[in-house]
Amino acid sequence: MADLSQIREHMEVIGADGVHVGTVDKLDGDRIKLTKKDSGSHSDHHHYISRGLIATIEGDKIRLSANGNAAVLLEEEEGGEAIADKGLWNWNKIGVGAAAAVGVAAAAAGAAKLVQQRKGRQQDDFQARLETDESVRLISSTKVEGTPVVGTNGETLGHIQGFMVDKYTGRVAYAVMKFGGTMGLGASLFPLPWPILEYDVEKDGYALDITKEQMADAPRFEANDEPEFSPEYRRTLIAFYRPA
Repeated sequence: MADLSQIREHMEVIGADGVHVGTVDKLDGDRIKLTKKDSGSHSDHHHYISRGLIATIEGDKIRLSANGNAAVLLEEEEGGEAIADKGLWNWNKIGVGAAAAVGVAAAAAGAAKLVQQRKGRQQDDFQARLETDESVRLISSTKVEGTPVVGTNGETLGHIQGFMVDKYTGRVAYAVMKFGGTMGLGASLFPLPWPILEYDVEKDGYALDITKEQMADAPRFEANDEPEFSPEYRRTLIAFYRPA
Protein backbone atom coordinates (compact mmCIF):
# COMPACT_ATOMS: atom_id res chain seq x y z
CA MET A 1 0.00 0.00 0.00
CA ALA A 2 1.28 3.46 -0.90
CA ASP A 3 2.81 5.62 1.83
CA LEU A 4 0.46 8.59 2.11
CA SER A 5 3.11 10.62 3.92
CA GLN A 6 4.84 11.04 0.53
CA ILE A 7 1.88 12.94 -0.92
CA ARG A 8 2.51 16.66 -1.30
CA GLU A 9 0.61 19.65 -2.64
CA HIS A 10 0.66 20.15 -6.45
CA MET A 11 1.63 16.53 -7.23
CA GLU A 12 0.02 15.25 -10.40
CA VAL A 13 -2.46 12.38 -10.19
CA ILE A 14 -2.43 10.12 -13.24
CA GLY A 15 -4.27 6.97 -14.26
CA ALA A 16 -2.62 3.61 -14.76
CA ASP A 17 -2.37 4.56 -18.44
CA GLY A 18 -0.58 7.85 -17.65
CA VAL A 19 -3.64 10.04 -18.40
CA HIS A 20 -3.91 13.17 -16.24
CA VAL A 21 -6.66 12.85 -13.61
CA GLY A 22 -6.03 15.80 -11.31
CA THR A 23 -3.68 17.81 -9.13
CA VAL A 24 -3.28 17.39 -5.37
CA ASP A 25 -4.70 20.20 -3.29
CA LYS A 26 -3.93 18.40 -0.05
CA LEU A 27 -4.25 15.09 1.78
CA ASP A 28 -7.59 14.97 3.55
CA GLY A 29 -7.59 12.00 5.94
CA ASP A 30 -7.09 8.92 3.75
CA ARG A 31 -8.27 10.67 0.58
CA ILE A 32 -6.56 12.97 -1.88
CA LYS A 33 -8.34 16.28 -2.26
CA LEU A 34 -7.97 17.51 -5.85
CA THR A 35 -7.79 21.14 -6.88
CA LYS A 36 -11.06 22.66 -8.12
CA LYS A 37 -9.61 23.24 -11.59
CA ASP A 38 -9.73 19.46 -12.20
CA SER A 39 -13.46 19.26 -11.48
CA GLY A 40 -14.67 20.41 -14.90
CA SER A 41 -18.01 22.18 -14.68
CA HIS A 42 -18.06 21.22 -10.97
CA SER A 43 -15.26 23.70 -10.31
CA ASP A 44 -17.22 25.23 -7.44
CA HIS A 45 -16.13 22.35 -5.21
CA HIS A 46 -13.39 19.77 -4.81
CA HIS A 47 -13.34 16.14 -5.86
CA TYR A 48 -11.53 13.42 -3.95
CA ILE A 49 -9.56 10.26 -4.76
CA SER A 50 -9.91 7.34 -2.37
CA ARG A 51 -6.73 5.80 -0.92
CA GLY A 52 -7.84 2.46 -2.36
CA LEU A 53 -7.25 3.75 -5.90
CA ILE A 54 -3.63 4.69 -5.29
CA ALA A 55 -1.22 2.20 -6.84
CA THR A 56 2.20 3.86 -6.53
CA ILE A 57 3.87 7.20 -5.86
CA GLU A 58 6.51 7.89 -8.48
CA GLY A 59 8.52 11.06 -7.80
CA ASP A 60 6.06 13.94 -8.18
CA LYS A 61 3.32 11.75 -9.68
CA ILE A 62 0.68 9.60 -8.02
CA ARG A 63 -0.31 6.69 -10.24
CA LEU A 64 -3.74 5.11 -9.77
CA SER A 65 -4.73 1.49 -10.28
CA ALA A 66 -7.49 2.47 -12.76
CA ASN A 67 -7.05 4.06 -16.19
CA GLY A 68 -7.66 7.79 -16.32
CA ASN A 69 -11.08 7.59 -17.93
CA ALA A 70 -12.34 5.13 -15.33
CA ALA A 71 -10.68 6.96 -12.43
CA VAL A 72 -12.65 10.13 -13.22
CA LEU A 73 -15.88 8.19 -12.69
CA LEU A 74 -14.55 6.90 -9.37
CA GLU A 75 -13.77 10.33 -8.00
CA GLU A 76 -15.77 11.16 -4.90
CA GLU A 77 -17.72 14.16 -3.76
CA GLU A 78 -17.06 15.60 -0.32
CA GLY A 79 -19.57 13.23 1.28
CA GLY A 80 -17.81 10.17 -0.14
CA GLU A 81 -20.25 9.37 -2.95
CA ALA A 82 -18.64 8.37 -6.23
CA ILE A 83 -19.35 10.51 -9.28
CA ALA A 84 -20.66 7.48 -11.18
CA ASP A 85 -23.05 6.62 -8.32
CA LYS A 86 -24.60 10.08 -8.54
CA GLY A 87 -25.72 9.33 -12.09
CA LEU A 88 -23.58 12.16 -13.56
CA TRP A 89 -23.01 10.41 -16.86
CA ASN A 90 -23.10 13.56 -18.98
CA TRP A 91 -19.45 13.67 -20.03
CA ASN A 92 -19.41 17.47 -20.23
CA LYS A 93 -20.66 17.72 -16.65
CA ILE A 94 -17.89 15.56 -15.25
CA GLY A 95 -15.22 17.43 -17.13
CA VAL A 96 -14.09 14.67 -19.49
CA GLY A 97 -13.02 15.63 -22.97
CA ALA A 98 -14.65 14.22 -26.08
CA ALA A 99 -11.77 11.85 -26.79
CA ALA A 100 -11.92 10.45 -23.27
CA ALA A 101 -15.69 10.08 -23.53
CA VAL A 102 -15.31 8.08 -26.72
CA GLY A 103 -12.69 5.95 -25.01
CA VAL A 104 -14.95 5.18 -22.06
CA ALA A 105 -17.90 4.46 -24.32
CA ALA A 106 -15.80 2.14 -26.47
CA ALA A 107 -14.49 0.35 -23.40
CA ALA A 108 -18.01 -0.08 -22.06
CA ALA A 109 -19.23 -1.39 -25.42
CA GLY A 110 -16.30 -3.78 -25.59
CA ALA A 111 -17.00 -5.05 -22.08
CA ALA A 112 -20.68 -5.53 -22.87
CA LYS A 113 -19.79 -7.45 -26.03
CA LEU A 114 -17.38 -9.65 -24.07
CA VAL A 115 -20.08 -10.40 -21.49
CA GLN A 116 -22.50 -11.39 -24.25
CA GLN A 117 -19.88 -13.60 -25.87
CA ARG A 118 -19.21 -15.30 -22.56
CA LYS A 119 -22.93 -15.81 -21.97
CA GLY A 120 -23.24 -17.27 -25.44
CA ARG A 121 -20.40 -19.69 -24.80
CA GLN A 122 -21.88 -20.65 -21.44
CA GLN A 123 -25.26 -21.32 -23.05
CA ASP A 124 -23.63 -23.40 -25.79
CA ASP A 125 -21.65 -25.35 -23.19
CA PHE A 126 -24.77 -25.88 -21.09
CA GLN A 127 -26.73 -27.14 -24.09
CA ALA A 128 -23.89 -29.51 -24.93
CA ARG A 129 -23.90 -30.85 -21.38
CA LEU A 130 -27.66 -31.38 -21.55
CA GLU A 131 -27.20 -33.47 -24.66
CA THR A 132 -24.18 -35.48 -23.55
CA ASP A 133 -23.95 -35.41 -19.75
CA GLU A 134 -27.32 -36.84 -18.83
CA SER A 135 -27.59 -39.09 -15.82
CA VAL A 136 -30.16 -41.42 -14.34
CA ARG A 137 -31.83 -38.42 -12.69
CA LEU A 138 -31.48 -35.83 -15.46
CA ILE A 139 -32.58 -35.61 -19.06
CA SER A 140 -32.69 -32.72 -21.51
CA SER A 141 -36.17 -31.32 -22.21
CA THR A 142 -35.30 -31.39 -25.92
CA LYS A 143 -35.27 -35.18 -25.69
CA VAL A 144 -38.48 -35.45 -23.67
CA GLU A 145 -40.53 -33.26 -26.00
CA GLY A 146 -41.98 -35.47 -28.71
CA THR A 147 -41.59 -38.65 -26.64
CA PRO A 148 -44.65 -40.91 -26.96
CA VAL A 149 -46.99 -41.64 -24.08
CA VAL A 150 -47.97 -45.29 -24.18
CA GLY A 151 -51.17 -46.70 -22.67
CA THR A 152 -51.83 -49.93 -20.82
CA ASN A 153 -52.28 -52.04 -23.95
CA GLY A 154 -49.23 -50.64 -25.70
CA GLU A 155 -51.07 -48.11 -27.86
CA THR A 156 -49.58 -44.66 -28.30
CA LEU A 157 -51.90 -42.17 -26.63
CA GLY A 158 -50.07 -39.06 -27.77
CA HIS A 159 -46.73 -37.27 -27.53
CA ILE A 160 -45.23 -34.93 -24.95
CA GLN A 161 -45.45 -31.38 -26.25
CA GLY A 162 -43.93 -29.52 -23.31
CA PHE A 163 -43.84 -28.99 -19.58
CA MET A 164 -45.43 -26.76 -17.00
CA VAL A 165 -42.89 -25.77 -14.33
CA ASP A 166 -43.67 -24.50 -10.85
CA LYS A 167 -42.31 -20.95 -10.76
CA TYR A 168 -41.43 -21.12 -7.08
CA THR A 169 -39.87 -24.57 -6.73
CA GLY A 170 -38.54 -24.95 -10.28
CA ARG A 171 -39.97 -28.46 -10.44
CA VAL A 172 -41.92 -29.91 -13.35
CA ALA A 173 -45.57 -30.04 -12.27
CA TYR A 174 -47.18 -31.30 -15.48
CA ALA A 175 -46.22 -32.77 -18.79
CA VAL A 176 -48.51 -31.59 -21.55
CA MET A 177 -49.46 -34.36 -23.97
CA LYS A 178 -50.83 -33.64 -27.42
CA PHE A 179 -53.30 -36.23 -28.60
CA GLY A 180 -53.03 -37.17 -32.26
CA GLY A 181 -56.40 -36.22 -33.72
CA THR A 182 -58.33 -39.45 -33.35
CA MET A 183 -61.60 -40.21 -31.60
CA GLY A 184 -62.80 -36.68 -32.26
CA LEU A 185 -60.29 -35.23 -29.86
CA GLY A 186 -58.48 -33.21 -32.54
CA ALA A 187 -55.34 -31.50 -31.24
CA SER A 188 -56.43 -31.19 -27.62
CA LEU A 189 -53.80 -30.91 -24.93
CA PHE A 190 -53.82 -33.12 -21.86
CA PRO A 191 -52.03 -32.02 -18.67
CA LEU A 192 -50.48 -35.08 -17.03
CA PRO A 193 -49.26 -34.80 -13.43
CA TRP A 194 -45.54 -35.50 -13.70
CA PRO A 195 -45.44 -38.11 -10.88
CA ILE A 196 -47.86 -40.43 -12.71
CA LEU A 197 -45.53 -40.88 -15.67
CA GLU A 198 -42.90 -43.60 -15.68
CA TYR A 199 -40.38 -44.02 -18.45
CA ASP A 200 -40.51 -47.45 -20.08
CA VAL A 201 -37.18 -48.28 -21.73
CA GLU A 202 -38.61 -51.12 -23.83
CA LYS A 203 -41.41 -48.94 -25.22
CA ASP A 204 -39.11 -45.92 -25.52
CA GLY A 205 -41.84 -43.75 -24.07
CA TYR A 206 -43.69 -42.74 -20.94
CA ALA A 207 -46.08 -45.36 -19.63
CA LEU A 208 -49.51 -44.24 -18.50
CA ASP A 209 -51.86 -46.69 -16.81
CA ILE A 210 -54.87 -45.87 -18.97
CA THR A 211 -56.36 -46.92 -22.30
CA LYS A 212 -57.05 -44.80 -25.37
CA GLU A 213 -60.79 -45.21 -24.79
CA GLN A 214 -60.51 -43.87 -21.25
CA MET A 215 -58.59 -40.84 -22.56
CA ALA A 216 -61.84 -39.66 -24.16
CA ASP A 217 -62.96 -38.56 -20.69
CA ALA A 218 -59.62 -37.18 -19.50
CA PRO A 219 -59.30 -33.48 -18.55
CA ARG A 220 -57.99 -31.54 -21.52
CA PHE A 221 -57.82 -28.04 -22.95
CA GLU A 222 -57.23 -26.23 -26.21
CA ALA A 223 -54.05 -24.31 -26.95
CA ASN A 224 -55.91 -20.99 -26.89
CA ASP A 225 -57.97 -21.79 -23.79
CA GLU A 226 -55.59 -22.85 -21.03
CA PRO A 227 -57.28 -23.57 -17.67
CA GLU A 228 -56.28 -22.09 -14.34
CA PHE A 229 -54.03 -24.64 -12.71
CA SER A 230 -55.46 -24.17 -9.25
CA PRO A 231 -55.17 -26.70 -6.38
CA GLU A 232 -58.73 -27.79 -7.18
CA TYR A 233 -57.82 -28.45 -10.81
CA ARG A 234 -54.77 -30.44 -9.72
CA ARG A 235 -56.94 -32.57 -7.45
CA THR A 236 -59.26 -33.23 -10.41
CA LEU A 237 -56.31 -34.48 -12.48
CA ILE A 238 -54.97 -36.69 -9.73
CA ALA A 239 -58.44 -38.12 -9.09
CA PHE A 240 -58.83 -39.02 -12.76
CA TYR A 241 -55.47 -40.68 -13.25
CA ARG A 242 -55.21 -42.21 -9.78
CA PRO A 243 -58.75 -42.87 -8.60
CA ALA A 244 -59.11 -43.94 -4.98
